[in-house]
Parts: sequence; structure tokens; C-alpha cells
Amino acid sequence: MKLSEQTRHRVTGTVFLLAVAAIVLPMLFDEGPPELERPYPAAPQELAVQPDPSAAPDMNELAEAAGRLVESVDADGFATDTGVRLGEPVLLPEAVQPDSSATENALEPAWAVQVGAFSEHANAEALRERLRADGYAALMSTIRSDAGESTRVAVGPIISRADAATLKQELERRYSVDAVVRRVTH
Repeated sequence: MKLSEQTRHRVTGTVFLLAVAAIVLPMLFDEGPPELERPYPAAPQELAVQPDPSAAPDMNELAEAAGRLVESVDADGFATDTGVRLGEPVLLPEAVQPDSSATENALEPAWAVQVGAFSEHANAEALRERLRADGYAALMSTIRSDAGESTRVAVGPIISRADAATLKQELERRYSVDAVVRRVTH
């Protein structure tokens, strides 16, 4: 049985219309989607916003503090009072007390064991990396003095002075150096 092309189009169109009707007609007679329970509480309708009663920070004090900081640092970024590059740890001799202008709630002093001081920064980096590879928390601090710039390598910070003394002996034995215990501040 061979259908003409026109008949085939009519049959295909009729089948298509019947399929669309089978899908759409039930949708028209449904009651609508079922109500789903919300798994979370409803959002509040209004949020009460209270103004912040605290005063805005005094920008003059901030500007004065920034000015004091700028005055305390030279053009190369070294603190004028300690000679240490800004942001690096300050390694003080044991006898020297940290700045007395610190607050009453200041932390107990921290300690470090200085293992070496180098005029060549690359040598300091090499020693720091060697110490780190051996498991020590090594740090560097660049200082400027009348003799020029030098980079100190130390292990620390250490909380206890007694632990620092023990570590000093260990480092002297292990690396054959004359280590020095120093206070650490920032």
C-alpha cells in the first residue's frame, strides 16, 4: 500500500496533533501543582536596621601616627632607632630591654639564637635555607650600621630563655659556630 505524499503529510500532521493534545489537554484540566513544604523558615518581612551609635575614628590621630612612622624610617626602609629594615624582627642583645613605651599588656620577651651575620645577603639566605632544611625555624633580619648593611640569621622565636640557651649549645655543636642568644621584638 503506497500512500500519496499529500496523504502521508496529513497522517503525520494528525499523529502530531493527537500527541500534542495528549500532552496539553491533561495540563488544562489539572488543579495545579501540589503545595510543597518549605524546608526552611520564611524570611522576615522587614528588617529593623539600627544606626551605629559609635563615633567615627579620629582621622587626625591616624594621620599623626602615619607621620610618626614615616619620620621613624629612612628612605631605604630602615628604622632610624634600631637600624633594622622595617617589618623584620629586631634582634637585641640580651642586656638591652625593649622599648619602655610598650603597653602594660605587652607579651613576655621572646628569644632567638643568632647563628651568623653576613655582609653578603646570598650567604645569609643559604644559611637560612640550610637551617630550615634541617628543621629549624630560621629567620633573617637586615640591619644597617656605620659599617654598612648586614643580614643576621637566627633561629626562633623561642618563648623560654632556658630553651634558647639549650638551642644555642645544640646549634654551636651541630654547625661549629659561635651562636648568640638575643631578645626578639618587632
